[in-house]
Amino acid sequence: MEKKEEKEPINEEEYAKYKEIFDKYKNESNVISENEVNNILNECGRKTTLKQTEELIKKINQDNERSTIDFNNFVKLMKTENIESLEKEEDKNEKKTLTNCQIYLFMLLLLITGSINTTANKLQQNTISLDVKYAGHQKFITFCMFNGELLCLLFYWIKEGRFANKKEEKSEALITEGDNNIEEKKPKKAKIWYFLFPALFDILGSTISSISLSFLPSSIYQMFRGAVIIFTCSSSIIFLKNKYYRHHFFGIFIVVVGLVIVGLNAVINGGSNGGENIGFGIFLCVLSQAFSSGLMVTEEKLLKGFETPPLKAVGLEGMWGVICYIFLLFIFYFIRCESWPDFLKNGVCINDKETIRFENAIFAVKQIWDSSLLKAYLSLYVLSIAFFNFSGLTISKNVSSTARTIVDTLRTIVIWLFFLTMPFLPEDTKETFYWLQLLGFLVLILGSLIYNEILVIPFWGFADNTKEAIKKRKKEEKQKEELEKELEEGKQEEKEEDNKKKDNE
Repeated sequence: MEKKEEKEPINEEEYAKYKEIFDKYKNESNVISENEVNNILNECGRKTTLKQTEELIKKINQDNERSTIDFNNFVKLMKTENIESLEKEEDKNEKKTLTNCQIYLFMLLLLITGSINTTANKLQQNTISLDVKYAGHQKFITFCMFNGELLCLLFYWIKEGRFANKKEEKSEALITEGDNNIEEKKPKKAKIWYFLFPALFDILGSTISSISLSFLPSSIYQMFRGAVIIFTCSSSIIFLKNKYYRHHFFGIFIVVVGLVIVGLNAVINGGSNGGENIGFGIFLCVLSQAFSSGLMVTEEKLLKGFETPPLKAVGLEGMWGVICYIFLLFIFYFIRCESWPDFLKNGVCINDKETIRFENAIFAVKQIWDSSLLKAYLSLYVLSIAFFNFSGLTISKNVSSTARTIVDTLRTIVIWLFFLTMPFLPEDTKETFYWLQLLGFLVLILGSLIYNEILVIPFWGFADNTKEAIKKRKKEEKQKEELEKELEEGKQEEKEEDNKKKDNE
């Protein structure tokens, strides 16, 4: 019976293969050392560190003292389906270092800082300093945004310093010891200049987005930022060859319907700020999301193709954004707007009392210096950008990107309520409630929930290819394969037993 139980998990071909490997590496005591086991695992493509291999051997042996392994336990080790789980154990431990209370605090931080991003931008643009409205400094505001992203490098360096020892262990783990030489297996690391490409998309997207805010009420601006999923889906299909399914396209269709309703409300009612150029603002906002989708696609390409922590990636994008914008601000200073149409002169350019320029960073600094309100709004804006990225990445890592999507949806509600209810806001910043806008917003939420699989439609095939459904299907297929394999092994054993009986007879 014992023999039968030992043989059941593997077939004869696997047994012979493991015996051959074991015989090659065993020592005089008929066991294999942890160093040799580590080499075998790495040669089989299972990347493990020496420390992880040691823990695995102790686990298989059920003995904390033994650092060698015999043949029976070696077979068990090689049959372990998820040997790489030990490699991910540290990541899981890091993932669970936050308590539920801390996770909720990070969600709250994401909601607050995300809401501050838009409100602080809008309030800056509607502040008067040196007898001139700050609106028109959207380019300088975007420059400040990149300084906020650059702060993420500070968070990254703090984190690196805190986990320095763990990082050293991981780098040592990538060295595989051979018999006569040492082969270093390091993951590909993205070069710093690679992040210039997403930064360029961010420059275009964020600048146009900030300009569109001058023409739109904050709530409508925030709602139209939901158009990003339309362009992201298209770009992902074309450039990343990602696969999308029926429920994704249905979600996008509903988002488009929601955007049309919100847009109709804005045009019909002229916007609570009395702007007659709402249509132009909507066009700019949607255009900005096209560039933002390019940012997301290039970021995904870099983060999947290279070993780069997301926090560092955001910081490097901020660095390139700051560098590029220093040159752009110099160029913008010499672009004169006197001959431009009035709605562009008033909404896009800045009158510095001498002339009308596309941007005047020097005058922007003078206005900030003269106004305590601008100082407060700008400080809130820059810090909120940094903490928004930091808390967002923390939630994605410790919970899920779906949780981040839910918080982002709530952000729109907070911004809308703020500009509807706050009594201290300037009259040209306050908003008016419209039922049609609420309907459009609810439709937008519905589309976003379906697209992100938070809400699953259980009919007409919409639930067939969600992440959970695909995962369940793969699990069932795997179980079916294992069952078929067991049946084949059982039949083979029956044949062997019949043959033995016949030989005995």
